[in-house]
Amino acid sequence: MANRLKQCLASLILENHSAFIEGRLLTYNTLIAFELNHYIHRKTQGKNGVVGLKLDISKAYDRLEWTFLESMMIKFGFNRGHNSRSKEYEKYIGEVQESEFPGNYLGLPMYVGRRKNNAFRFLTERVSQKLQNWSNKKMSKGGKLVLLKTAAQAIPNFWMNLFLIPTEGWRSMNGDNPFVTRLMKAKYYPNTSFIDAKLGSNPSYMWRSILQAQEVIQQGCRRRIGDGESTNIWKMPWLPCRHNGYLVTTMPSELEHVKIGNLMADSKDRWDEEILQDMFEDRDIELIKSIPVSKHVKQDSWFWIL
Repeated sequence: MANRLKQCLASLILENHSAFIEGRLLTYNTLIAFELNHYIHRKTQGKNGVVGLKLDISKAYDRLEWTFLESMMIKFGFNRGHNSRSKEYEKYIGEVQESEFPGNYLGLPMYVGRRKNNAFRFLTERVSQKLQNWSNKKMSKGGKLVLLKTAAQAIPNFWMNLFLIPTEGWRSMNGDNPFVTRLMKAKYYPNTSFIDAKLGSNPSYMWRSILQAQEVIQQGCRRRIGDGESTNIWKMPWLPCRHNGYLVTTMPSELEHVKIGNLMADSKDRWDEEILQDMFEDRDIELIKSIPVSKHVKQDSWFWIL
């Protein structure tokens, strides 16, 4: 049953539910929650305010109306004595805990401001606690060293990988996380792609971390040409050159938004050499002609050249 559901689960569960679905990562939830908290924290103008509500799903039944719950229990055969004890228990566990903004999510701070040491102090505290527990155990120096390299180093590595996310930009470019990609694109680069995105005037700590990998991606990624309808001639690295995937030919202003498909013959199975000779320098022409073209490949995509 589980294997059968696995094949269609992604289409049954909304894309904003990222956990427990193949191809979706739990870090997507962290990204979304972090960006929402950043927006709430930075919103200081306008008449309409914004509030964030964190629900503890594990206590979903605590939020039911007691009269409804009591009626249902009686319907299923529970007597009123059981219901009274259940009501006392419900009152005991139904207390709501209030925390200061922005709180934590999955153990992580949901807002990182200028005082980064305070935000990530919990990491040093956890490692110190681990070391304190090990110091009370009878263990050789070699054993403690092994524990230090495995368990103690894993604590900061796991959490910091969520904030220094070198692969998130690559996933966004390939459409692996469309929900998060739309969120980040609408907020930080609505009129361009990740490869040309800028830091902006009001970036979150998460966006700063993701953008740290942009230079590496710019150097190593290239466009695999299919029909050429989604790749800009001048603004994307599509030439098969390790050192520079962009054209060196000067861009005419009137051709700024032209796509690569316009450089192909009508049959879409070869380059139009007459157009190439008219538009580009010799270096660009040779690289373009080395790219295979097939009318059977429909969409352009990204690949890694390094």
